[in-house]
Amino acid sequence: MRLVEGDLLGPGALEAARHPRAEGAPAHARLGRGGAVVQAHPVRAHVAARELADSGAPILIAMPGTTYGPGDHSQAGALLREAFDGRLRVTAMTDLGISPAHVDDVAGAIVAMLNQGRVGESYILAGRNMRLSEALEIAAKVGGHAPPRITVPIGLLRMVARLGPVGSRLFGQPANFAEVVSAADGVTYWASSAKASLKLGYAPRDLEAGIRDSFAGHSWT
Repeated sequence: MRLVEGDLLGPGALEAARHPRAEGAPAHARLGRGGAVVQAHPVRAHVAARELADSGAPILIAMPGTTYGPGDHSQAGALLREAFDGRLRVTAMTDLGISPAHVDDVAGAIVAMLNQGRVGESYILAGRNMRLSEALEIAAKVGGHAPPRITVPIGLLRMVARLGPVGSRLFGQPANFAEVVSAADGVTYWASSAKASLKLGYAPRDLEAGIRDSFAGHSWT
């Protein structure tokens, strides 16, 4: 029996990049201004999985990029869908670096990991590295719409973040808004899936095709 531990590109991936048995360090994975505030439990989960694998447990580690697909209710998925539908008027923090991958491609690669992967190894399962702004432009184009033209200045978002919970309430943002800004301001979650492509045959579709497959003809529920 083999087990796959999943860890989105982010804190766990950075931890993996420091380990000699992991796939090479992400092409870009840097902290934003002031250092991104990250939750500890994903890192602990990754470290625990690595320690179990090193002790002989049949564990492989999957590190997907920004994953999207039909019925996607994640924040990234919602933004892509709104851009595709022509409903996205205002954007923010579009300098964020992502590596979008279609959920079916990621799922297929995880199955391939179980069948072909090497126990104890980590596999990055991402798409092409790009800025969020480019991803939204692609989604809008595929949907036949112009891309959003208004972007909230990052300076304004930093100011609200510095005000803490008070600023979040005043501007109708979630209580953890400062963490959101810190994790996205000038941050890139970019990495190479070359190892998965070579060892697993991982060949993710491009974002244009993925957006079409995800949203064209699919109702938003």
